[in-house]
Amino acid sequence: MKLTTTERLILVNQFKILGFLDEDEQEHYRRMVHILTNGYEALYDELDMSLSEGMRAEDSEFVYDVLDMHLAIRGVAETEGVDINADGNWALTMRGFDGNNESELLSFALFAAREDGSAYSEFLVSDRFPNSHSPSRELHQRMLEEFRAIGGASGLQAAGVEGLERLKSVAIFPERR
Repeated sequence: MKLTTTERLILVNQFKILGFLDEDEQEHYRRMVHILTNGYEALYDELDMSLSEGMRAEDSEFVYDVLDMHLAIRGVAETEGVDINADGNWALTMRGFDGNNESELLSFALFAAREDGSAYSEFLVSDRFPNSHSPSRELHQRMLEEFRAIGGASGLQAAGVEGLERLKSVAIFPERR
């Protein structure tokens, strides 16, 4: 990463301000100031450790769609008296995203669930979003396709238990059906 003298000066000032505001991290910010002041380019990567590459809008929309689908599933299950935690209903439970392979999706879902007044907060377990511990994007995608074919939340509400069964059936890997 290359930084101009002006960019370095701006960052130095920012890190100095942060050091005054956050006493617990003063030593870290002092180090960042030292790196920038002396132009240690090899260490510039340490400056943006907290910045991610960014998330595509399509991925954010996907997470919102999955969360909305699971809210609808919970609503229908509650109305129909279906225990989503019962044996055989694992697909109806929000299992989250894989922290190793889908960390951006997991992180965004956590962000969405922690927003003030978020309906998605009901998916949090001990203030954390569930980690599926295995890739789940394909599972969510199959379920979303069927959810849309049913007619979304209103279609699922009208379909009731039959709609839930349809979602469960597509959750099974195609090779195992």
